[in-house]
Amino acid sequence: MPATNCTLFDGGLTHTVAMETVSMCSRGTTGLRSWNASLAFCQWAQNNQQVFRNKRVLELGCGVGLLGCVLARGTRVGHVTLTDHHTSVLEAARHTISINKLDNVDVKTLDWTKECSVDSNDFDIIVAADVVFDPSLLPYLAKTIRKLLRNHNDAKRCYVCSTIRNEETYSRFRK
Repeated sequence: MPATNCTLFDGGLTHTVAMETVSMCSRGTTGLRSWNASLAFCQWAQNNQQVFRNKRVLELGCGVGLLGCVLARGTRVGHVTLTDHHTSVLEAARHTISINKLDNVDVKTLDWTKECSVDSNDFDIIVAADVVFDPSLLPYLAKTIRKLLRNHNDAKRCYVCSTIRNEETYSRFRK
């Protein structure tokens, strides 16, 4: 088993814990650790709680689930659905929910390369952190976001927080 770290996000009055790998890539995925954009998004969410109050949130590419669990614990969100496609990542997200004793979070499988299996009527806000890193996945990510936002005018919002590792990849996503 890979070495693990315990990440603690201190939201002032609330704390959220996630167990994660110390490796950049483990079990064939980068989703078993929290990345800088996720931590920055957690801080932004704590400072902008009104955005999430009583909302239903869908997280794309949840990784270990830190961001979604911070939203669930610290922003008075209505409900959070964490999504990813890798079995080990989904297990880690469920573990994060369990150790934080959260009852307003669930986990679903969502593979951006396949037909979107999430009902766009089940959430108000999409969030994603550190998902803009693989150029080959960008068209699928964009297609998934477009499908989930389609036919909802301005009623839904999508917030994506990224670390710019490669300017070309980031520019492709923005297009």
